[in-house]
Amino acid sequence: MSEVALVFLILFVTVILFMSDKLALDLVGLMALLALYLSGLVTINEALAGFSNPVVVTLAALFVVGGALFRTGVAASLGDWLSQKGGSNPTRLIALTMILSALLSAFMSSTGTVAILIPAVLGVSQSTRIPVQRLLMPLSAGCLIGGMLTLVGTAPNLVVQEALMEAGLERFNFFSFTPMGLIILGVSIVYMNFVGPRLLKGNVDKNSEETNLTTHQLAGEYDLKHHLRRLRILEESPLVGRCLRDSGLREDFHLNLLGFQQEKEVDPLHQAVADHTLRPGQILYLHGEEQDLEKVVRDLSLEQLPDLQSYTDVNARGGLAEVLLTPRSGLLGRTLTTSRFQDRYRVNVIAGKRRGVLLEDLPHQRFKFGDTLLVAGSFRALANLRSERFNFVVTGMPSENPVEDFRHNRAWVAVLLTLAMLGLMTFSSVPSVMVVLMVAVAALLTGCLSTEDAYRSVSWQSLILIATMLPMASALEKTGGVTLVAEFLSNNLGTYGPQFTMIGLFLLTSIFSQFISNTATTVIVTPIAMVAAEQAQVAPHSFLMTVAVAASAAFATPVASPVNMLVMSPGRYKFTDFVKVGVPLQLVVMLLSVLLLPRLFPF
Repeated sequence: MSEVALVFLILFVTVILFMSDKLALDLVGLMALLALYLSGLVTINEALAGFSNPVVVTLAALFVVGGALFRTGVAASLGDWLSQKGGSNPTRLIALTMILSALLSAFMSSTGTVAILIPAVLGVSQSTRIPVQRLLMPLSAGCLIGGMLTLVGTAPNLVVQEALMEAGLERFNFFSFTPMGLIILGVSIVYMNFVGPRLLKGNVDKNSEETNLTTHQLAGEYDLKHHLRRLRILEESPLVGRCLRDSGLREDFHLNLLGFQQEKEVDPLHQAVADHTLRPGQILYLHGEEQDLEKVVRDLSLEQLPDLQSYTDVNARGGLAEVLLTPRSGLLGRTLTTSRFQDRYRVNVIAGKRRGVLLEDLPHQRFKFGDTLLVAGSFRALANLRSERFNFVVTGMPSENPVEDFRHNRAWVAVLLTLAMLGLMTFSSVPSVMVVLMVAVAALLTGCLSTEDAYRSVSWQSLILIATMLPMASALEKTGGVTLVAEFLSNNLGTYGPQFTMIGLFLLTSIFSQFISNTATTVIVTPIAMVAAEQAQVAPHSFLMTVAVAASAAFATPVASPVNMLVMSPGRYKFTDFVKVGVPLQLVVMLLSVLLLPRLFPF
């Protein structure tokens, strides 16, 4: 087998593994890297070069800067502003939602942006009685378009910039992407206001006329009030002397212990901890199925006390929240026990749903993307859940829960550092990677976020994926694979003019990015765009910008971007909803790119 055929075979298998979703994306990337090295297609230095690539380092530092904006409450304050200023006019609210989400994701992770804004948008939907389906798809589109606004908006922009630098050509500046991004944002706002609702007609939730979410309401959605019991431990109970971890309440009886009182019903409620020793007279607050509650009373000699109406009667110092598992969550494939969810986050998982249906036998269910979990705990523990933006998103935080303890006194520092980063990247000769590193370090030194917060802000899977896919691009170039694809585009489309080659690049990027990472797609397609521009004897800037725009315009399927997948469950969207709304919008973006990019970046 020739080298070019071998590299295409490895690429094909890699894409299939990406699409299958059986293995983690970063693991697939590492397997591809090893396959390229073991087959002799790349050297050891070429295989590991991606880990020191400026794109990877820049992106890591940008995650930290975004984390500073989140931890200081700057991003959350903008979400609150949306709630206050959105009003009850759907047209205005959709426009503000898309503008705000685009602005945030122009400077921080789009996944982080949607994680911050989903709760705000859900709150606006409930208070204004505007169906959530009208708002969440525009939110995801705004986050994706935000990547088109600045050089640091998304990783594909950095990839095409690096290609220009390596070729010794004039680079894009920080705001080179802005004119095209603003035009697409404006057109998309009009589209989402007047075309999108017609395409989604018939799939609008009729039960959106609700007030602000309350603990009582959230408990009712999970049928909690019908399965909550207070049980007193009797002297003869086999639970006496056992610690909670050995009680078997969850493993043997499938019950959740929400808390306990020492002896009297007026005593304060204590949070359940694994090493607490059970004693006679203690009152347990248990949640579970009716037959399991009856069984535990009978088998473990417990006395049933008068029922409570809802969780709101359980604990004045704690509450409930709902979390949605993200597509790259480290919890996927694990159970409650193996994930150590309750120990890690200091909350109890009470119930779960999968596609809107309550999960049975929750302790033994393996978590899947899109699962929602109802958790109970202290207000502080619930507030801390918001910082876990990569494992899950808090989609239901009752209005009576206190606001998270952000580092508000450092908000002005985070804003100044971000502005300084923008200024230096725009007007300074200092390399962008060093500017972003300096700002990230400054954010840590000034207390905008802790070292632990910084590490949690970084999407390590994204970094490893980029670093491992860069050798694939090197192998395609070395073996002539890039030239082969570029010649195909030039021979079949280029004869009609450079704009038709741009259409080919846009479609190639769009098709790939609907099923695999848009960053991995850009790494593969960028060399093809460079060679295609060389063969067409034109400057490559329009071609590269086409690739970057197409990589961000991942509207057509829910699996095209984590952003789309995050809004799918709370928005109650179907796969076909994204196809119906996203494909026409993607074609509009392609038309705008082909018509306008050659004017902004002449051939």
